[in-house]
Amino acid sequence: FTPDSAGVFTDEVFYGGLIVRHDTKDYPELVIMRNGVKMETRFLSNYRNAIKYKIDDNFSYKLFWRPLANKLTDISKVYLSPDGVFNQISINTLKNPETGKFIIDEMEVHLVTNTKDLLASATNGKSGPSYLFGYPNYNLGNMEKEENKNEDDGRSLSGSRSGSSSTIPLSRGGTIPRGLRGNLLRYMRSNQMLALLPGTKKEVNLIDSLYRTKSEETVIYMSNDALEENLKDASNPKVLHIATHGFFLENELDNQDYEEDSYMENPLLRAGLILAGANSFISTGQISNADKYQEDGILTAYEAMNMKLDHTDLVVLSACETGLGEIKNGEGVYGMQRAFKVAGADAIIMSMWTVDDAATQELMTLFYEEWLSGKPKYESFVEAQRRLKEKREAPYYWGAFVMIGN
Repeated sequence: FTPDSAGVFTDEVFYGGLIVRHDTKDYPELVIMRNGVKMETRFLSNYRNAIKYKIDDNFSYKLFWRPLANKLTDISKVYLSPDGVFNQISINTLKNPETGKFIIDEMEVHLVTNTKDLLASATNGKSGPSYLFGYPNYNLGNMEKEENKNEDDGRSLSGSRSGSSSTIPLSRGGTIPRGLRGNLLRYMRSNQMLALLPGTKKEVNLIDSLYRTKSEETVIYMSNDALEENLKDASNPKVLHIATHGFFLENELDNQDYEEDSYMENPLLRAGLILAGANSFISTGQISNADKYQEDGILTAYEAMNMKLDHTDLVVLSACETGLGEIKNGEGVYGMQRAFKVAGADAIIMSMWTVDDAATQELMTLFYEEWLSGKPKYESFVEAQRRLKEKREAPYYWGAFVMIGN
């Protein structure tokens, strides 16, 4: 924005990094990145393609991190409160072309939603047992009569397939508007429904066994019990772990749908998690003809905001693209991340892209191994990434998830 001629907006975007050290706490050092438009478009696209196709990326570090790194010499730990495009990349996966090392091997970058998180104390209220959700039976109810035994190796809707019903219900008594429906159908391929995720069953069982070795209480909901209503009823669990399909849908409403679907402009209604019975609800308008289920099997970010998590230490969203959302500069990400922070969770583990089922199961198991051994959770998370990186070098496998918060 320039104040000339009564003030106009230009087509340029600048990013400003404020670096606060002990010697700059009164006057933070400003680092300007003037190629913001390319950072948000071409550079981000190149980064994502390199991740997706497992290509060696020697450019993204220089474009996104080098200007800051030049001011962080001799610094081993950084607390980063990201904005804009920095909410869309996994910082640890940037590779320094000069050293050949990823950021995860050069320094500890601790993500926070806001710098005030540094002063906030960890949850000290009374929390309940840890809740583990996984391997939902998406066909619960009406769809169980259909022969749909597909299993999938990815945890996003793009790895699944959709039914060809004329409407996709959103809640009891209503239907998902056409704008969202079109996006869901684009994410779900061919004419079948959401595929089961066998890795989530193994993941939950392994994590539960780790808790039992420490004599810590867990509550498990899998298969027919991994219901949206059971998730909403979870009150202040110590840890809330959800392993399932996740989604974030871009706002691509057709002009003809705009008036009818205008409320879908709220990005919190376009991000969510898929739970038991979703296939039945999508295809028939209800999970069961017996009318015994009260929810639709799709937990949106809007609904997640109302959960009771004020004394929850950690929420783990073990699903695809749960870190994505609509970026509003200066406001953060409007999606699952924001929803669970508003609900009260101290920290969140979430993914930045479509994840591999087997690699995710392994990463989560490694994380709980480290954490339940007594290490701080952020240190445990980074160590789990490093251990997985030794087996699967491509950032696609070990770098999809990030932890943000205390």
